[in-house]
Amino acid sequence: MGHRGEELHDALNAEKLRDALSCPFCGNERLGVFEGPSPNLIPRDSWYVACPRCLSNGPYGRTVDQAIHRWNGRTDGETAYFNE
Repeated sequence: MGHRGEELHDALNAEKLRDALSCPFCGNERLGVFEGPSPNLIPRDSWYVACPRCLSNGPYGRTVDQAIHRWNGRTDGETAYFNE
């Protein structure tokens, strides 16, 4: 993907991250969404949300939206639910 394509991709993912809850471990609201390991290693689950402050990350999702949904899954409102 060219530089302009990467910028557009990053902007779209940043827009989607507005729906993500803050980090359940440190409260950071500035999160990132990243591609997971090579699609050859995890072909169906290739996106995850991560916190750059405390380095926690959520479960993988097949799409950015699913990764955000899984990140937002909390068992008690404060602890992230990492097993689905």
